[in-house]
Amino acid sequence: MCTAVALRAEEKETYTADALLIGADAIGRGGSYIAGAGNSPLFQNFARQSALQFSFTAFKLLSELNYLSASYAQNGFGLGFLTMQDSAGYNRDENNNLTGGQINYSDSTIYAAYGFALDKLNLGLRLKYTTKSLGETANASGFALDLAALYSLNAYWSLGALLNNVPNTSSLRWSDGRTEIFAASGILGVKYSVFGEQNNLNLYTDLNFEKSVIFPSGGVEWRPAEMLALRGGLAQVYTWQDDRETIQLKPSAGLGLNLFGLFFDYAYSPDTELADSVTHFFTLSYIFGDLAANNDLAPEPEKRTDDAHRRQRIYKDIYNLSPEDQLDIEDLGYLNILPRDE
Repeated sequence: MCTAVALRAEEKETYTADALLIGADAIGRGGSYIAGAGNSPLFQNFARQSALQFSFTAFKLLSELNYLSASYAQNGFGLGFLTMQDSAGYNRDENNNLTGGQINYSDSTIYAAYGFALDKLNLGLRLKYTTKSLGETANASGFALDLAALYSLNAYWSLGALLNNVPNTSSLRWSDGRTEIFAASGILGVKYSVFGEQNNLNLYTDLNFEKSVIFPSGGVEWRPAEMLALRGGLAQVYTWQDDRETIQLKPSAGLGLNLFGLFFDYAYSPDTELADSVTHFFTLSYIFGDLAANNDLAPEPEKRTDDAHRRQRIYKDIYNLSPEDQLDIEDLGYLNILPRDE
């Protein structure tokens, strides 16, 4: 446990629980998410604009660690929290005799984010305030800053980026005066919508940067119906094998249900090392507005105002055509590309 190590080290790196926050929809795709829109924008790519929505996730890790997160997002603003609690054992002497009560460990973070759009580019900033405690003997608090970007090329391609714990802005200070630095990490990703604006088959690929190591992940999401999403993916992760650390591929799968804006997402992501570790992830979210029908980044079709109604018509014999065709012909006439009616 990183908290226990912090008590013995003068200054070291520490880690946040951001990787657990991404939601069951992203976990079902192998953890790939940064270039798309999911059901937990505050904990995924917080740069994107969002309709009013709430999300909630809860599970138990290693049969001991209770995990709870909740978030709210609307019009680029987001608020949320993460809390983890665990029993770290009991106070004992050198002979293993009980000398006190239970030692409790807690780790909580409050999140606030803001995202804004510059044409096809969305940028976002997220501030985190973290507190940790180990019984009554040690506690710590600190701030961290994250940055995100999302660029929608067209109805088919979108790109995403995330920098967790911007260097020189993130630290955790313990009650005894020792300081830990939140480890920086980053993600670059791409999403491809096979059928464009239909948005019913999406491919995701992320590159996760942790120190000098790059971990790729990828996944697919298929929506055979408006209310159903099926997901699968692979992620490269560190694992212990034969008393040494190795890199392996970790599979995952999941599904999502959309019932009139109420989203239920489930992911199965087994841990090959720890039988008691969490393998089932659940996220419940509610989205208000039009995005409830199809919560993703496919841009809206371009809407053209019928300028022909606000200017003098050139051609009188095209009323049998569609409004779009009429406007195109009128434009060509105003540009003197087509001859005008006398």
